[in-house]
Amino acid sequence: MNRQQRRALEAKGLTVFLFFRAGPDGKLFFYPVEIPAAHLDDNIRLNPGTVKVEDVNGNVVWEAPRVH
Repeated sequence: MNRQQRRALEAKGLTVFLFFRAGPDGKLFFYPVEIPAAHLDDNIRLNPGTVKVEDVNGNVVWEAPRVH
């Protein structure tokens, strides 16, 4: 995503987050979600199986609790 695309989304009040899940082989894959940042917690709850969420800069904004 380039800077212009990011600004266009922000002007609409949307932020892109990358939702990560573990595939059948255990490798992580992600899918982008464009949502208002204020709705992030709701979207995490509505997407069981999500193991972490990052912003487009690679910052982890949420991570599932680890079970040991």
